[in-house]
This record gives sequence, C-alpha cells and structure tokens, in this order.
Amino acid sequence: MESRLKIVKRELRALKKSSHAIKRLIELQGIHFKRVKALQSLSTIKEDNAILEKEKELMLSICLKTEIEKSQKIEEKYLKEINKLDEGDKAMVLDCFFNGMPFWKLGMEYGFSEEGARKHIDAIVKKIAQNVE
Repeated sequence: MESRLKIVKRELRALKKSSHAIKRLIELQGIHFKRVKALQSLSTIKEDNAILEKEKELMLSICLKTEIEKSQKIEEKYLKEINKLDEGDKAMVLDCFFNGMPFWKLGMEYGFSEEGARKHIDAIVKKIAQNVE
C-alpha cells in the first residue's frame, strides 16, 4: 500500500501541473478571443465567416472547466492542513502548488537556492502528510 507521504506528494504535484495548465489555457483562450475579434473586424465574405466560426469552435473547445474542477478537488482536500502552517510556509506552499511557481522562482522569492526551496517544500509536505486524513 502506498504511504500517505507519497500520496500527498503525488496529489500536490498534480495540483501544481493543473494550476500551470489553467494559466496556459486562460492565455490560449485570450489569444483565440483576440483572433475572433480581429476576424470579425475583417470579415466581409462568406469564406471569412467559415474561418470565424472555426476559430470560435476552437476557443470553446478548450477544456478549462475540467482543469479547474480537478484543481478545486485537490485544493479542498489540503487547504485545512495548509492553513495550519505558519505564514511563511503557507505562502510558499500556496505559491508552489496552487500558483504553480517553479522551484527556482520560489527560491528567489523566499531567499533560498533552487535546491533549498525544493528541500524546504519537501519538509512542509511531510508536515502536511502527517496531519492529513
């Protein structure tokens, strides 16, 4: 049977990946929205309307809702334990897993090296794993 620590690590990594995916999907939707606006301003013939409709389909097919639901599920599971951490550790965990910040950036933000940030996050995850149900 998988240890609680491995499960917590796996789920928090999944949250980090999902958070990153959400950011990228939102950016992609923004790009498609701008393209639709540009096409609408240029659209004059029937062929252009077909291109416009295809662009709208692409914009709507982005599965942002699914990623958000996946993130929310994991966030709900761990938020209670994360809120019990001291403010510095809490902020670091939120930036890492909820905001998808990479370790090198965490290190710069919180005064660690990249490896130091990774080790500190590992220690915090162990605290969370000890208390999570």
